[in-house]
Amino acid sequence: MPPLRFSYRNRHIWRLRRRPCQEISLQSSSSTKSIFSSYLPLLFYPIHKAHRYDMFLSFSFVIYIVTFLQNRIMISKTRMISEVEMNYLNMMKNRNSCRDFSDQPIDEEVLQRLLEASVCAPSSGGFQNYSIIKVTDSEKKQTLAKLCRKQGFIGKAPVNLVFCVDLHRERRIAQSCSVLPNIQYDYESFIMFVMDAAIAAQTLCMAAEAEGLGSVLIGNIVTNQKQVAELLNLPKQVLPVIMVSLGHRKNKGTVSGKYSPSIMVHEETYQERDITELQAAWKEKYADWSIKPNEKLMSRIGEITKEYFGEDYAAEGARFIREKDWVDPFSFWYGYYYPNHEGLMTPEDHIKFLEEQEMTGYKKK
Repeated sequence: MPPLRFSYRNRHIWRLRRRPCQEISLQSSSSTKSIFSSYLPLLFYPIHKAHRYDMFLSFSFVIYIVTFLQNRIMISKTRMISEVEMNYLNMMKNRNSCRDFSDQPIDEEVLQRLLEASVCAPSSGGFQNYSIIKVTDSEKKQTLAKLCRKQGFIGKAPVNLVFCVDLHRERRIAQSCSVLPNIQYDYESFIMFVMDAAIAAQTLCMAAEAEGLGSVLIGNIVTNQKQVAELLNLPKQVLPVIMVSLGHRKNKGTVSGKYSPSIMVHEETYQERDITELQAAWKEKYADWSIKPNEKLMSRIGEITKEYFGEDYAAEGARFIREKDWVDPFSFWYGYYYPNHEGLMTPEDHIKFLEEQEMTGYKKK
């Protein structure tokens, strides 16, 4: 094979030999342009002079260019995936519940995408033992608001989605095929059915956030399950367990305080945290909580605290609230808001309703 001599015609080959591939910077677009402008003539050189050695170098360079482009594409895809993951994590961290909706309706195509994402959520056994009731009727929304502890924003939300445990659909399908439906479910199954509905609801909330919509999970849908079931014409073995109010935000909202993983996560076994550490984390979490005491609050909180923990404990709690001039979250939610059962179902009512709906499998061992 004759030696390769430098000349005007083979100067690009000489440059390639002087600058091996590993020495060429591939990180910037300018480098890429330099590579193409310098070596592209090699692709046509064999046509001009069909020399075996020249052809070998030219085709080697073609392979190099193809490999280089493949690597660049893979790097770009990896970078893109990484950015998507980071954006999703930031979205999860910055999401906040929306209770102030605008009058702007939700586009039907957007809503359909949210529902498609929701039903793709994982479920126990893949059975998807839940159904979603979409409520947009103004009168029904107002009724739902009253049944859910009179939360007015529910009536103003463009869409309310009621997630229900649904064994009725499975039974119909099984019986139509003369196969055995899940009629002997136990407590474990009952809890998993509720979790499946909740997971689907949370999945929808995150999809809504990605679409730029606001959402809030409503657990109070269970406070008047029987009336909700009547309102939505639910058959037996269908039980409302959670609701999502959905719409466009009027304002951005603020992210509520959260405990850090150092408080929430335990290694291998449950670990008792130092009480000073817990108190510090609690104060940090509720640093923006600003409910002031008044006679109505203090009277109700005092009654509930005395009923459950005795007079001395109630007196100490009242002293703490007045001294701090601050109704703490525990006292507000557990001493005032949730114990108010006026017009709501009692625990006995719930048990009776479960029996009426033929949802008594939780009693089985």
